[in-house]
Amino acid sequence: MVLKKEDRLGTTIEGGGYQTAVNRAAQGEHYGVEELLLERHHASHNTPDIGYSKTPLLWAAENGHKAVVQALLEKQDINPNTRDSIFGRTPLWRAVKSGHEEVVKILLEQDYINSNAADTLLGLTPLLWAASNGDNRVVNLLLGHEEINPNIADRRFGQTPLFLAANRGHKGVVGLLLGREDINPNTADTIFGRTPLMWAIKQKHKEIVNSLSRPCQIRYP
Repeated sequence: MVLKKEDRLGTTIEGGGYQTAVNRAAQGEHYGVEELLLERHHASHNTPDIGYSKTPLLWAAENGHKAVVQALLEKQDINPNTRDSIFGRTPLWRAVKSGHEEVVKILLEQDYINSNAADTLLGLTPLLWAASNGDNRVVNLLLGHEEINPNIADRRFGQTPLFLAANRGHKGVVGLLLGREDINPNTADTIFGRTPLMWAIKQKHKEIVNSLSRPCQIRYP
């Protein structure tokens, strides 16, 4: 990484002013440069770039840069729930989307992390994304967080994590979700009024149909 002006390390980088130097360091995992910049009082680690509206923590989480994420989270004024202004996605959301398990673990250990924060584009939570994409290990990590709500549906279609996993045939994720005592397997979507079982039948996911059809999974209010 080449800095354009040594007297303005916090605000200017080579190639224009669209990102701060701290943003660029976080994006490229330049850990040594990141540490140097964070030590300077004029190097803001909460400043988003102009082009993508992402803070250094968002960049580092999205790219799986564990060391940079840890360094940033040690700063007293860092907000682990800061969203980008385009999609409304948090660092945890970005790490989950990219499948960076170690970064997801680090973020979930933060005292004030919001594991249920949905994006503003589609109303998807990190768990909805991971369940939809069949990421068993990330789903397991998220379900281990004490504040997680496995029944939150997306804003557009009213589909829960179990609904999405059942519809797409992700039997591993379905198993993890059904293992929760607080899961509601009977929640229907708001578009077609179908439950996860109905969609699994429609998509001919036989193993998932069997799991959802067990007597213990048919729960009543």
